[in-house]
Amino acid sequence: MLNGLDTVYHAQGEYAYADEIVFAALDKLRKGSRQNLKAPATLTDWRPAVHELRLFKSDEELDVMRKAGEISALAHTRAMQKCRPGMFEYQLEGEIHHEFTRHGARYPAYNTIVGGGENGCILHYTENESELRDGDLVLIDAGCEFKGYAGDITRTFPVNGKFTPAQREIYDIVLHSLDTALMLFRPGTSIQDVTGEVVRIMVSGLVDLGILNGDVDQLIADNAHRPFFMHGLSHWLGLDVHDVGVYGPERSRVLEPGMVLTVEPGLYIAPDARCARPVSRYRHSY
Repeated sequence: MLNGLDTVYHAQGEYAYADEIVFAALDKLRKGSRQNLKAPATLTDWRPAVHELRLFKSDEELDVMRKAGEISALAHTRAMQKCRPGMFEYQLEGEIHHEFTRHGARYPAYNTIVGGGENGCILHYTENESELRDGDLVLIDAGCEFKGYAGDITRTFPVNGKFTPAQREIYDIVLHSLDTALMLFRPGTSIQDVTGEVVRIMVSGLVDLGILNGDVDQLIADNAHRPFFMHGLSHWLGLDVHDVGVYGPERSRVLEPGMVLTVEPGLYIAPDARCARPVSRYRHSY
């Protein structure tokens, strides 16, 4: 099948068994010149070209992704309505998955995260086995897969339906960060640009609350926010929840129409967090 071709497109290193098949075939062709066999002269990685194509969604793809987002949002709303102290995390997970399937999405796009209390400070926590306690917050990171495309939504809310004043203070910082990011994300900007604005909002808010002390610019330069916001603001979304595509150095790639990305600011204040003053712990994220 490869005989006489100029170029073979192969993702070398992706799967060992595929490498063995391709390289064995090429070796056979190279050794078969007396049988008029000719090996391709070039072996090219197909991933950069395909990943770039996947980065730009068609109108039809965007319609499917909007539906994935709508179903995911309905599932989060159901979880908020059903949540009560004394429930277990996996019971909220069940409510979410029920809503997915009720609207035609059979599977989650990734392992659903339901983290009550300090479990919400564990990135990619998926045990979902603890009891939800009165007075705690619960973080849910869940999205459905609809017609092959992923939804991805994270929300944090009080288990008993009512924020404490301290919880509300942190929540409002994250909400302001989200609203600002949604306003700033437009063609012509970059994830790097928007992240800088979000970090400034968060650091300023933490200084106002006394959780951080010092000059805002210097605190940002020192990455003083990293113990509280330790992940990226955004990632590509598409056929995979963390979809393929080049971000550019420090996520400086200029955004263009057709690209789809998440917006996920969050503050994580764990029980052992070193703060300038005591605060209500646990994670607030969007």
